[in-house]
Amino acid sequence: MFVKVNTEYLISLLVVDSNGNRIINDLPVVIIKNLQNNSYWNGMFWQPTISEIILNHISDGVYKTEFTPDAVGLYEITTKSDLYGINKVEILEVYDTNIVQYNWKIGIPFTAKYTNIGGSDTPLITICDTKNNLYWNESKWVSNPTNIEMVSNGGDVYSYDFTPTHEAEYSIFMRSTDNAEIFYILSVSEEAEAIQPIIINNSVFKNQDGTDSTILDERNNPINGAKITCYNVLTKEVEARCVSNIKGEWSMAIKPGKYMFVFEKEGYMSVTFERSVM
Repeated sequence: MFVKVNTEYLISLLVVDSNGNRIINDLPVVIIKNLQNNSYWNGMFWQPTISEIILNHISDGVYKTEFTPDAVGLYEITTKSDLYGINKVEILEVYDTNIVQYNWKIGIPFTAKYTNIGGSDTPLITICDTKNNLYWNESKWVSNPTNIEMVSNGGDVYSYDFTPTHEAEYSIFMRSTDNAEIFYILSVSEEAEAIQPIIINNSVFKNQDGTDSTILDERNNPINGAKITCYNVLTKEVEARCVSNIKGEWSMAIKPGKYMFVFEKEGYMSVTFERSVM
C-alpha cells in the first residue's frame, strides 16, 4: 500500500468468528512500526517499545482507526484480535510529494508500460485505490494486495491495460528482478484530460540520438544503485526518480516535457544532461 507523507491513512479490520459471524464487542488492536528506526506509534508520538492501539468499532464487525505518517519510508501495520485468532500484517510505503502524477478520465482505458531491462521474469504490476485501500485483481476490487503479471509486447517491453472504474487516486507500481521499479499516481476524474505517461530508459535515448546513458565507471564496469533524478526544466521540481540495476541500466515513467537528468552515486562524478521527451 502507498500513501503520501502527512496524508491520513485508514486502518481497518473485519472481526469474525470461526463460523463467519461478525463480532461487534471485540477489542482488536493495531501495532504501527517504523521500519527505518524500529520505533512504534502510540497514538500521539513515537516510542522505542511496542504499543498497541485499540481499534474503534464502526459497524457490523468492522473496526477502524486513522494514522497519518509523518516521514517518508516503510511502516509495518499489524492489526489483530487475540480472542478470535486474527493477525493481519501489511507494509505501508510512504512517499514524498515529488512523485509523478498523471490525470486520467473515468472509463478511458489506460495502458501501463514497462521495459524489463535485464530482468529474466515477467514484470508484476500492483494497482491500488489509495483512498479506499483496495486492490485491483483483474476483475474486481479486493482488500488484499494483488500482483498481476504484465503482458509481453515482444522483446523487453511489457504492458497492462486497465480502465479506471471510479474517481480516485490510483497508485501504479511495476517491478521485476532487474530492480527497476516504476511508481506513479493516476489521478482519475470525469473532467481530466488523459495524457499517457512515457517510459524513458537508457535504451530510449540511445535509439533516439546515440546517447548511451548506461551507468558505467571509468573501466566500463556497470554501476549498480546509482540514483537518477529527473527535474522539470520549467518548474525546477523533481518529476521522477529511480536507481540503476546491476547492469547499470535504468527506467522511469514521466510526462511529456523538457527535463534535466542527473546521475549520481557517492564516490563517483555526477553527470547531467537535458532532453525533451515527447
